[in-house]
Amino acid sequence: MGKVGLTALAALLTPALSVASAASGDQLMREGRFPEAAAAYEVCIDAANQNGRADHAARCLLGQGAARILSGELSLAETNLNQALQLSRQQGDVPGQRSALLARGKLATYQARFNQADERFDEALALAGDSPYDQTRAWLGKAENAVERLDRPGFRAYLAEAHAGSREITDGATRRPLQLAAGEVALRSNARMKLANRDLNSITRSLAETLDDAGQAGDNRTVSHASGLLGEFYLLAERGTDALRLARVATFQAQQLESPELAYRWEWLLGRSLRASGQWDEAAIAMERALVELSGIRSGLLTGIRGRRQPFRELVGPLFQDHADVLLTQASTAPPPRAQALRNRARNVIEAFKSAELEDYFLDECVVDLRQKEVALDQLDPGTAVLYPILLKDRTELLLSIGDTIHQFTVQATDEQIARMAVQFRRALERRNSHRYKMQASRLYDWLLRPAEDLLADAGIDTLVFVPDGALRNVPLAAFYDGRQFVIEKFAVATTPGLNLTDPRPIPRDDTRFLVNGLTEAVQGFPALPSVEAELESLESLFAADAITLLKNQSFLVSNIEQEITQRPYNVVHFASHGEFQADVSESFLLTYNERLTMDQLDDFMQLRRFSDDPVELLTLSACKTAAGDDRAALGLAGIAIRAGARSAMGTLWYINDRATSELITDFYGHLRDPGNSKARALQLAQLEMFSDRRYAHPGYWAPFLLIGNWL
Repeated sequence: MGKVGLTALAALLTPALSVASAASGDQLMREGRFPEAAAAYEVCIDAANQNGRADHAARCLLGQGAARILSGELSLAETNLNQALQLSRQQGDVPGQRSALLARGKLATYQARFNQADERFDEALALAGDSPYDQTRAWLGKAENAVERLDRPGFRAYLAEAHAGSREITDGATRRPLQLAAGEVALRSNARMKLANRDLNSITRSLAETLDDAGQAGDNRTVSHASGLLGEFYLLAERGTDALRLARVATFQAQQLESPELAYRWEWLLGRSLRASGQWDEAAIAMERALVELSGIRSGLLTGIRGRRQPFRELVGPLFQDHADVLLTQASTAPPPRAQALRNRARNVIEAFKSAELEDYFLDECVVDLRQKEVALDQLDPGTAVLYPILLKDRTELLLSIGDTIHQFTVQATDEQIARMAVQFRRALERRNSHRYKMQASRLYDWLLRPAEDLLADAGIDTLVFVPDGALRNVPLAAFYDGRQFVIEKFAVATTPGLNLTDPRPIPRDDTRFLVNGLTEAVQGFPALPSVEAELESLESLFAADAITLLKNQSFLVSNIEQEITQRPYNVVHFASHGEFQADVSESFLLTYNERLTMDQLDDFMQLRRFSDDPVELLTLSACKTAAGDDRAALGLAGIAIRAGARSAMGTLWYINDRATSELITDFYGHLRDPGNSKARALQLAQLEMFSDRRYAHPGYWAPFLLIGNWL
């Protein structure tokens, strides 16, 4: 669903307010500027309270609640809507009660409280009387709720009721937004539970009626929106010629209206329709235009989906993947010079998506501006190769960069198959009393490395830089298995969230300065980490005393960390403490003695160092873990170095016992002292030493350690 889809939903959430002071909020809602709308409604609420107008306050609270739902502030929205409902009941305002109940139902759907949502919509229906407008809004709410709970019969029944109710509305300007909202709900339903032919026929008939009505009324915005939605459903029904025709109409109208939120969706539809007809060059051009349109509205689009159950990856990720798909399909049959250019363009498209996804995860549109120098592949060490898998719906494309050449391998494994295998692999690795992980380890090797095996051997590659995507971010390449050896036995391995987010320069060895932070005691409900004591002592023995500043236990405080990082230049910042990376960055933290250090705080502390000539080269996170089964959580581990301004980070995907962690970390730093070892090589040697120890031979012990970012 694009931004225009969100504004269609805003029409369902927000009543037609008659309060003059709310006019600004109403307009901002229509434009999809939801945080600004919430602020405008706040002014309205204050004015209504000062004037003793409880009815006005209720309606402005309702508008503010709707705006906050669509900007992801769900707890604040719930407070607004409860207050609005209470005031409406006190005033005996039935329309206000209906609108508050509808918005509360929508909120409950977003919170996955599906039974509660149905109850609210049923209450709204009971108060709707003979108003087809209010009935339709309630039925649409129930239909969307049914989609989220995967209730196909319920969805069909409720959508049919909504269509019937909308046809009873005589005013076209009131009816058409509801019909468009019904189309958006139906489109969402196909992504969740594939529509049958009879569903497609019913939806296309309704949208065709809306399109005809809008054309007669001269409502060009609805013409564009309805044409695009109808084209989407025709493409699903494999009516490619009709889809292409409607995509052209929708795109033309969006361009005439200078509406990028419509244009990006319909240019994307046009590209997919052209791809379906085999017009590859034209499809690539249309998708390129869609990405240009999207770039202008992405900030507002991110704001409009935060806090909702549909993640950014599902919302716009397919556009980037579709564009890469077209380019790589062309590259597979193109002559060498053109094939190289197409592969490079496809990789750049996915790079743009990775950057946007990091922005969304950190809720920070500026995070990508923090990146350092881009990698020049032809300047990498000759023993290094970059493995860049691009996961598509019907296959996986492997791009392997050696020197200035990008090699392409096509693998018949879909994004869903790889995601499923990666999740199983992660779970199996964490069971350290079993060797069942080898089946998944071998399958992933066969898909992602076997095709390039001979090429890697012929080129004498000893370091693999892995640029994972999706669920692959949550598993260690080092533990992939070829039937005889693990990857770590053949290659040093580094991971990077994106090639454009890496600065490959070696760490200085002659004047390395360490800030070491450690927690050995049990605090704040977390168990003690007794082996951290040995880890800290080992670090002090490896490096000169004047090179290390130690903050341990009672001195390991957020205020002390801030003072050290902001006032002294450190090359290495080391945390030996509990920490977690979650799908929600606000829930990610590092545990200090007295409180939790958030990612925002760490970011603030390192601001001054970010653009200096002496940045943090390595941020080490010992004893941390990343939430299993959620590739968004892995963004936190992958992105922390970027956001904190460090050139690289080392951390763990899951928690292992602190003794094993301390031993590996100590061995890593010991090997890093040798100027002949890159950081990737130092980690490889440390992992191999652990692998050779019978106590820790299982990859569940040594594999979760990832080196992220600059591997030199």
